[in-house]
Amino acid sequence: MEKEKATLYLSSAIGTEIIRAEGYLIDFKFIDYAQYKNTPQIDFIFKGKRNIRRFIKGYNPFFLILKGWDTPIIPDSLYWNISKSEGCLIKESKNLSHDEENYIIFNKFIEPLIKDQKVLFDHRFMIVSEQEQKKRLENEV
Repeated sequence: MEKEKATLYLSSAIGTEIIRAEGYLIDFKFIDYAQYKNTPQIDFIFKGKRNIRRFIKGYNPFFLILKGWDTPIIPDSLYWNISKSEGCLIKESKNLSHDEENYIIFNKFIEPLIKDQKVLFDHRFMIVSEQEQKKRLENEV
């Protein structure tokens, strides 16, 4: 696979939000990792950096990769209650860490915005019903 301009959306380490990163997609594939089968592995270079960063998420993987850099920006207000107090900016999470609601909020926000975007990789199955997963897999074959 050739190096391609892309925007990566992935769940944060503590699971309170979805992070957007611009850079270059090097490769993506599915591997067996620990006890997980078909774990997504993504090789990505962040914009302005030289080293490849590899993402492997076995438990509840959540990745969306869109072609190019002119993709939707996630507003802070989607996940955070933001206020100011005595000159400090305070960000309080609207949901608990790894709350499924974080992913539902993101999908409701992003779906209408990516209709005109080229999706390179979409692994957001964790919140989709089993019926929908089967339907998607049948369409891919």
